[in-house]
Amino acid sequence: ISPSAKEQERCRVLVYLADNGDEAQYVYADLKQLLADEPSVGVYYFPTAHRRRQGVDEALAIQRTETLARLCQLEGDYIVVTYPEAVLEETPAPVRLAAQTVVFRVGQTVQISRVGQVLSELGFQRVDFVYEPGQYAIRGGIVDIYSYSHDDPYRLDFFGDEIDSIREFDIESQLSKER
Repeated sequence: ISPSAKEQERCRVLVYLADNGDEAQYVYADLKQLLADEPSVGVYYFPTAHRRRQGVDEALAIQRTETLARLCQLEGDYIVVTYPEAVLEETPAPVRLAAQTVVFRVGQTVQISRVGQVLSELGFQRVDFVYEPGQYAIRGGIVDIYSYSHDDPYRLDFFGDEIDSIREFDIESQLSKER
């Protein structure tokens, strides 16, 4: 990412390159703890999305995508903790990542069927109830989306074609966590 001079004023990124994944996790946990009371600095872990002999690890893919998405916003101060294998793993270009990002806002007018169409085009799978990243569900005026860029799924409540509320929710209890 090569930000413009104006964007550089809004965004500072420090990358800590650990020797290996284990060390990176320890440093990440320590920094999260040390900077817990400092909301102006975001601490992100940038792991490899693959585990040896196991293929893609969904939790690591979410962390990786969340970090990339945050860096593409170019606002704020960040510390990114990573290690060589993760840095060497191929990542999508910021332009491609932005093209595959959909933003929904409360008050936005959009047809529920259009939301489903867009999510399907992005490779999301329609299911009855979401339980893993890359899935979405439509039930009446509710759309549940389990994004790759966040730990919890989102629930969009519609009033007609207007998004009335957006909340995170727990996949086990189906209860809302926060708006």
